[in-house]
Amino acid sequence: MAAPLLDVAIYGAGGLGRMVRDILAQAGTYRPVAFLDSDPAMHRRVIDGLPVCGDLSAWDELARHGVGGAVVAIGDNTT
Repeated sequence: MAAPLLDVAIYGAGGLGRMVRDILAQAGTYRPVAFLDSDPAMHRRVIDGLPVCGDLSAWDELARHGVGGAVVAIGDNTT
């Protein structure tokens, strides 16, 4: 029997965050459940099916709901 997936939030709701979401979903070890982002314009949006729950101050609420980890996805993913 496979171990349950760990629910994680992704900090960074831009292009790199979306790429990380895809990689995590395909890997099958982690289940992305939300984005966090420092840009208030991103808050309360839904990106690739995941809510942008706010900035880092939203972490405690996510943890109370069982989110067990976070992945930082900040940067420029262009080459």
